[in-house]
Amino acid sequence: MRVAKMAEKFEHQINNNRFVCLINGSEAELTYQKNGNQNYIFNHTFVPSSLRGMGVASKLSSFAFDEAQKSGWKVVPTCSYLTDTFLPKTGGKYDDILL
Repeated sequence: MRVAKMAEKFEHQINNNRFVCLINGSEAELTYQKNGNQNYIFNHTFVPSSLRGMGVASKLSSFAFDEAQKSGWKVVPTCSYLTDTFLPKTGGKYDDILL
């Protein structure tokens, strides 16, 4: 049995304060709030049930943190997925931008 690879598209939707991963018409998101000049609170991660168990949350979180790093942001993660699951697996890669 052959499984088709799903096309992932990552976007930073600045006007909506969120990072998005689009896959086959479904959408996962990581939302944030601005808290000061270059400080951002990453407050929610959502992956629809049709995309769960495929590493989408991790890929989306990596995209969001990479974009934050490139932009010189400081990040306060309040989402439990980020603090309890994602960040502990990154080996400190994003420690320089965490508040």
